[in-house]
Amino acid sequence: MICFMIFSIGLAGVSRVMQNLVYGNGFVFRVDFAFGIKNNGKRFVITALILGVLNFFVQFNSLYFSQASSFIFQVIRFFAKCLFFIFILPIGLFSVSNHVTYKMTAGECLSNGYKCTFVRFLFTFIFSILFYGITFIEW
Repeated sequence: MICFMIFSIGLAGVSRVMQNLVYGNGFVFRVDFAFGIKNNGKRFVITALILGVLNFFVQFNSLYFSQASSFIFQVIRFFAKCLFFIFILPIGLFSVSNHVTYKMTAGECLSNGYKCTFVRFLFTFIFSILFYGITFIEW
């Protein structure tokens, strides 16, 4: 959970540099990196904290249920991972991209990420299966 938060601070700075690259603006890496942390850091850390807490619960339940030998607990473990990777993680990724592009609060970005995830759910579902499928190879 703390690793997500530390990583998000660097991601906030790099997102500003990448935004300048995409828009064709000039940039000085050190200045724009610091400016990105100043402008986007708080929202990125809040989003990372929320995703980190949800990931902690999913991983804890997965570890807890992996010790059980009952088939129903294995099914619960599998569905908890699926729910996180197919529903929760895309919402977080959409909200991170909204932080850079729009000036919204963390709650508004998460709400917008929720809407973006479920408006085109089939597209998001297929992309999630293809992108995150590697984590389910152990099954």
